[in-house]
Amino acid sequence: MQEKASEQNNNKGQTKPSLSGLQEENRILRDRNALLIEQQTKQAHVIAQALKDRQNIERRLFENFKSLIEERNTNQEIRNRTEELYHILACDLKAPLRQSAALLDLFQIRSGVDLDQRSLNYLNQIKSHVHEVSNKLNDLLFVSSITKVKERDEIIDLNLIVRDIIAQKKEELSALDGQIIYSELPLIKACKSQINFIFKQLIENAIKFRRSFPPVITISCTGKNSKYIFAIQDNGIGINPSERAGIFSLFKKISTGKEYAGTGVGLFACQKIIELHNGKIWYSSNENGTTFFFSIPDCLIQLS
Repeated sequence: MQEKASEQNNNKGQTKPSLSGLQEENRILRDRNALLIEQQTKQAHVIAQALKDRQNIERRLFENFKSLIEERNTNQEIRNRTEELYHILACDLKAPLRQSAALLDLFQIRSGVDLDQRSLNYLNQIKSHVHEVSNKLNDLLFVSSITKVKERDEIIDLNLIVRDIIAQKKEELSALDGQIIYSELPLIKACKSQINFIFKQLIENAIKFRRSFPPVITISCTGKNSKYIFAIQDNGIGINPSERAGIFSLFKKISTGKEYAGTGVGLFACQKIIELHNGKIWYSSNENGTTFFFSIPDCLIQLS
């Protein structure tokens, strides 16, 4: 009896949860769930928007890349057609020029005795112009052949290239008391004949556009930003600022007040060759001389 009474007293001490309390707890839980759902929904919207933005960026990048490829292909097609035009013009014009030169020689032989000095001067000027045009056509054929017939790339020791050019220019340099100085040059993978043309052309220009004192030509190479930069420096007459625009243009000749041999194709051809090797060419010039720079990316470089 006493245990039963004690149990009844304990039950009286416990308070049963009221209906309103349960409803309040349910409301709080519902609010928390609703808040979580709202937060997750916002996060889902943010993620979805981020994915959409990324897709738009990727689409724009792809479109830009495609546009660049199409533009490059178009430019390449224009260059190919231009080179083909050079080749056709040069080939078609060489034959009549040869005939004109032969007729002029024949005319001079048959009429030379009967011509006065003024007429002979005119005739010689005509022959000189024909010869100049013929040289320009030969240079056009050379320019068009740069990309038409490209030799296989090979490992080239540039030190040997420069030594060969120095040997070829030995007598001329000796007569001028000139010198060519070069530091250790790297091995590169490129078209040997084209690279040889670049060095020979820039060295010959340095000798041609010299001052009254002995020419000094310095050749060096440095590595910078994943590419080699070559420099060919001279102590010559420099390039007048008014002549610097379009110096790499076809048939561009520098006006110095003195007549120099050449057709104005050399630097144009150098630029074309270097661009074919994914490089660039530029220069700096002042009263102390001119330095030509050109670069070759490291993807073509093979270190010794």
